[in-house]
Amino acid sequence: MRSFIELVVKKPVAVCMGIVAIVILGIVSLSRLPVDFLPNMELPFISVRTTYDNAGPEEVEKSVTRLIESAVSGINNVKTITSSSREGISSVFIEFNWGSDLSSATADIREALDRIRSSLPDDAESPAVYKFSTDNIPVMAIAFYGTDNLSALYDLVDNQILNRIKQVGGVAMAEIWGGLKTQIKVDVDMNRLQAYGLDINTIVSTLARENQNLAGGQTYEGVYKYTLRTTGEFKTVSDIGTVVVALKENNTPIRLRDIANIYEGYDEDMDIVKVNGAPAVSVSINKESGANTVGVSDSIKKQLDNLNLPEGIKYEVLFNTADTVNDSIAGVLDAAWQGGLFAVIILMIYLWKFRTVAIIAISIPMSIIVTFTLMY
Repeated sequence: MRSFIELVVKKPVAVCMGIVAIVILGIVSLSRLPVDFLPNMELPFISVRTTYDNAGPEEVEKSVTRLIESAVSGINNVKTITSSSREGISSVFIEFNWGSDLSSATADIREALDRIRSSLPDDAESPAVYKFSTDNIPVMAIAFYGTDNLSALYDLVDNQILNRIKQVGGVAMAEIWGGLKTQIKVDVDMNRLQAYGLDINTIVSTLARENQNLAGGQTYEGVYKYTLRTTGEFKTVSDIGTVVVALKENNTPIRLRDIANIYEGYDEDMDIVKVNGAPAVSVSINKESGANTVGVSDSIKKQLDNLNLPEGIKYEVLFNTADTVNDSIAGVLDAAWQGGLFAVIILMIYLWKFRTVAIIAISIPMSIIVTFTLMY
């Protein structure tokens, strides 16, 4: 130790250069350190959500929820299982003991769900598994308003704005809330359906089968190779009406338009969003795990500033966690310099030696700056 101190004393220029280099490295590291609203923490909860369209709550519980509950009940470290069944949706919430390996638990749940997939109704979608984490909390929400035509506003946000937000580095997900989403509705006349001896499941499966594009393989002509594809997706409302759902005894086709009213409507499950009393469409944004909250927010703001919105359309940032982060950092910096100044004054009063106080005053911020280097 003594030889090291002697070396430092004999090489003052080299020591000063080393200190300056460490300080610069610390400042650069500080500017690149990621900041977040909350620490990244995985909560010991996993949810399983299954969509079963056109099924009532009792049918959802009997055909889906109970099967999933039974399948996941034998997984290790499960503390409690809570479920809810409503029209068209089954939700199962699984709480694990703190400290459980949620990645392993998620894999076990997916494996258990795969084993019962064949027992679920054919019309039910594959169960989706979600882990709860602080990263699931949106970091920003933006509302667009300025017109009473919510269908056009929804299309504007969905087709133009949403993709630009998703392209921002660090954005994991952007989701639309509110507005009116166009849907093609098929109102089946139940009396006609029964008269032809058909059921609603036949109609649903027929529409799903007809509304798809199919690969047709490949064909060769000399040195050229052609990929074939059969296009069967519906283009217009009239295309849906021409679908043959059954045949009469004389082989006359029964088309969907013969037993149903087909028209363009809106999704009735959309949320209602208003800004200062005006109808709006909002976008909630989640960042990727480990992404810099402030950096993501600044990039999104730049995209918003570059938007070429139609006349009358405006936007407003409903909340932005980056503002809270910046305020917190500003508060820490204020407390740091005020505390440092107070410490220097106290030392000066008691020691009354400027040189000693100066050394201590310089050492405190330098120690903090070196810490930033190690953190980065």
